[in-house]
Amino acid sequence: TCGGADRGDNQRRYLLSPEAPKLAIIGGPLCSGKTSTARALFYRLEHSAWLEGDEVWWVKPPPAEDVQEDAITDNIALVLRRYLRLGYAHVLLSWFLPHTRVLRKILDGIGRDLPYDLYLVTLKAGRKTLLERSRLRDPGYVPPDGLLASERDYPSLVLDTEGRTSDQVVGQIAEFLRGPANANPSSFQ
Repeated sequence: TCGGADRGDNQRRYLLSPEAPKLAIIGGPLCSGKTSTARALFYRLEHSAWLEGDEVWWVKPPPAEDVQEDAITDNIALVLRRYLRLGYAHVLLSWFLPHTRVLRKILDGIGRDLPYDLYLVTLKAGRKTLLERSRLRDPGYVPPDGLLASERDYPSLVLDTEGRTSDQVVGQIAEFLRGPANANPSSFQ
C-alpha cells in the first residue's frame, strides 16, 4: 500500500523497546553545532527520531510576541510526545533552548505520563568561532549577543565543539547516552 500503511502494527512492535526511551535535548548558542551534531547522531543511532526545534515554527505573519514562546514550545512538545509514544529508543531535539523556563514548558507539554530518560547536552564554542561560523552560514547576518551566550541555567553535559570534529562530538554524546540520564523530568515542574 501507499507509504507502507499496512506495516503499522509490525512497525510499532519493531520500534518498541523494553527500556524507557531516551530523550536527548541538545541545546547551545547559535552556530555551536546543534543541528549538525543531532543530524549525525540521528543517523548513527538505531531506532531514533529527531526534531530540529526551528522546524516547528515556519509561520507568516508571526503571532504576537507574548504568545510566540508558548506556541513554539507547544509544537515541540507535541512532536516529541508523539515520537516517545511511538516507542523510538532515542528521541533527539536540537534547539537553542535558552533557559529552564522554556525547558519546563516543553517537558510539561510532553506530560508526566510517559516514561523516558532525560539527557541534556549543551554545545558551546568561543565567541570568535561562533561569529566565524555565523558568517559562513549567512555573510550579512550579525547575531545579537543573546544568541551567542553558552551559559544555561539547567544542568547539562557541556561539550566544547571548538577544534573538534563532528565525529568526536557525536561519539561523546553517543557514549553519554549509553549511561544513566543526567536529568529528571520531574525536577523541572
